[in-house]
Amino acid sequence: MRFHGSVLLVMVLCIFPHPAYGKIKIGATVLTDSNTHYFTYARHLRVPTENQNGPIWEAGNDLEGKSPEEIAQLRTQTETLTTASLRELYDCMYAATRTFTFSGISTAQEEFTLRRETLDKLHEMNETQFFWYDNEKPDADYWIYESERQGRSMVQTDYLRQKLNTAAHEAIEEICDNPEAEFRGECFGAIVICIWWGQYQALEAERFDQKWPATTVTNVMSVGNVLHNRGGARAKLLTRETNLTDQGVPGDWFYMRNYNYDAVRRRFEGSRWLPDGDYYYQGENALFVGYPGGQKKFEGLGAGPSTEQELRTQLRDAYNEAFSDLIEWNESNPPSRQLRVNGEAVRRLVDNATDNAKIFWCAYDRIHN
Repeated sequence: MRFHGSVLLVMVLCIFPHPAYGKIKIGATVLTDSNTHYFTYARHLRVPTENQNGPIWEAGNDLEGKSPEEIAQLRTQTETLTTASLRELYDCMYAATRTFTFSGISTAQEEFTLRRETLDKLHEMNETQFFWYDNEKPDADYWIYESERQGRSMVQTDYLRQKLNTAAHEAIEEICDNPEAEFRGECFGAIVICIWWGQYQALEAERFDQKWPATTVTNVMSVGNVLHNRGGARAKLLTRETNLTDQGVPGDWFYMRNYNYDAVRRRFEGSRWLPDGDYYYQGENALFVGYPGGQKKFEGLGAGPSTEQELRTQLRDAYNEAFSDLIEWNESNPPSRQLRVNGEAVRRLVDNATDNAKIFWCAYDRIHN
């Protein structure tokens, strides 16, 4: 199992104070902030595997005979072995409103690895664009592109599907660990692919291949499978959360809806006001990355670490740009001649409370192995 703490996104501690009890459960034990729980459980999650050695670490293996002062000092020393990203992940999970239950330390470490590797890969994707909106679709060894019916027409989507009877770890390496990679896709597919990469790093090749055996179209890695939940693929990656105001844990997946973007696109695409083309911004799939600089931030494909309001501004600008011809027509014509969707004239969105409320979080998923 690979478990390390390198990360580019998060360099500060989670800002939440520890509650009286935790929301991390290892076996039958709900973790507290006690020294016993710290040395038995918490340090294994806060300290990367490569730092779990040496005199300081080994001194924490046996506390018998040590005074409270010595234990407190040892705990302070052990914290020097941690990384900012793992501390923040632990502290946010500990302070969460929901309980995270793991069968043992190893399964907890695997989820920490999944979340950190997923976030790192998405950030790398934004920097290098090896998976991007306007890339060409490659002639790949392990992947094909699926078509899905959207509305009244058949359109070529960018839903990747792993080829049958191929090894899942080799397939995900072709996208995520390949200097020559250049795949075409959008924000939903980007996050799914990054989660697959995170799973691979957490579970390693044999167990990851068992999770995605690729013997039928329902058990291959497929963005379409996850989107439409064919074969229970979504359950292998995600658990839907209902509390959209939860503070979040780094790696949680949120979706911000861009008002009626998709309805406008479906109504007018192919007309004089909306030529055929790529219209990606019906919403933003984004991962919660933590609190860099003390601000809660999210990252999606093409949207680097951003605050909630910054994401909203990006979507509002994309809406106004995509529908500029429709908006300008309506602005220059009386209500009787204005173009409408569901009875409402298409208009320019502005930065005020009314329009900001039209661009909102509408889905929240917890990622897991």
